[in-house]
Amino acid sequence: MKTTLLIAFLTVAGAVQAQSWWAQTSNTTEDLMNINFYNNNTGMAFGDTLSTMVKTSNQGVLWSELSPVFTAGELLSSSYLDANTIIAVGVHDISGGDGLVMKSANGGSTWTTDTNIPEKLFDVDFATSTNGWISGENGYIARTTDGGTSWQQQTTATGEDIFSIDFVDANEGWAVGTVDSIAVILHTTNAGTNWTMQVSGVNEPLFSVFFVDNMNGWAVGANGTIIATTDGGTTWAPQTSGVLNDLFSVSFVSASHAWAVGSSGTILRTTDSGNTWTSQTSTVTGDINSIKMLTVNTGWFCGKNGQIYYYGFPTEIPESNISNINFKIYPNPNDGNFELRIENEELRNAEVTIYNVLGERVYETYVRYQVSGIRIDISSLPKGVYFLQLKTAAGTVNRKIMLQ
Repeated sequence: MKTTLLIAFLTVAGAVQAQSWWAQTSNTTEDLMNINFYNNNTGMAFGDTLSTMVKTSNQGVLWSELSPVFTAGELLSSSYLDANTIIAVGVHDISGGDGLVMKSANGGSTWTTDTNIPEKLFDVDFATSTNGWISGENGYIARTTDGGTSWQQQTTATGEDIFSIDFVDANEGWAVGTVDSIAVILHTTNAGTNWTMQVSGVNEPLFSVFFVDNMNGWAVGANGTIIATTDGGTTWAPQTSGVLNDLFSVSFVSASHAWAVGSSGTILRTTDSGNTWTSQTSTVTGDINSIKMLTVNTGWFCGKNGQIYYYGFPTEIPESNISNINFKIYPNPNDGNFELRIENEELRNAEVTIYNVLGERVYETYVRYQVSGIRIDISSLPKGVYFLQLKTAAGTVNRKIMLQ
């Protein structure tokens, strides 16, 4: 039975996975279509309306929204050339405008734009800091050799929509998409001068492709479709996803470890090159549109209504400070008895969760708005390091606490 005072519910030693998906505050409610990270701290996410852009420099603890370049456009993919240089692609007018390429050399503060692209763009991929490709509607593929300053269209000989493109080096790459709702796979070994068709063996649109080297690759698509190759695409074989939801994005960190995400909150993981895929859980129910994994322990995904989630251990979540959230833990270190005081009256309707270093949720409570401070007692827990997470309407902040 829920109480009517301070605590909505309390969980002691409620186990969760050591690694979990953690919600972050994106500071936008627009649907996010693409997320990309250059390293463990530096990342950006892009939206499908109003050219939404958000960025972080601290692992996603704090996301800030950037001013849109085109108020009627959508951004669907991005690629980092270096820590400061990023290219994003999409369409500059969702009512039917042509393609859009945007480039920033200062981490997203300012952008140059190219709207002389005849087709809506779905994806961009750079093999080096100068060699990159974009793909889009009606079989459109173009290449740059000068870091995105200029683009030269290539011939694909078909009118398919190319949703995803991936190069393993400056010469060899693959592109996937659909024509007449049937899977299309294209392959090149000469930087796109010639593109040849490969046989997918499936009759579903493919939305994302990822190769870890010039032999081993995967593609995912509609109705839970996953296909894999170990010979550079000469042959493709289906894998069992266990779901019928559309899969929009796949990200590998090695030849064995990968994640795929899709509609209705679908998250799949494999640790054996896709021989088995298992579902992971999160609080997301809407579409997950893009995932970027850096290691087996670190990654992010984004999706509907501005949702961004981080994957990792609680110990990898850095302490955060959001200027408009003022709260104190006193004393700290402590013996397990301490006071949590929220100074902002308007933010006192908050959720407090404490995790141990194994990622187990050991305490959880809701703080009602009438009360500025509460006493927390976790003195029955072993001495050591714990992590307190405070979720408010203004965002989520994390603090380390020490029991001694």
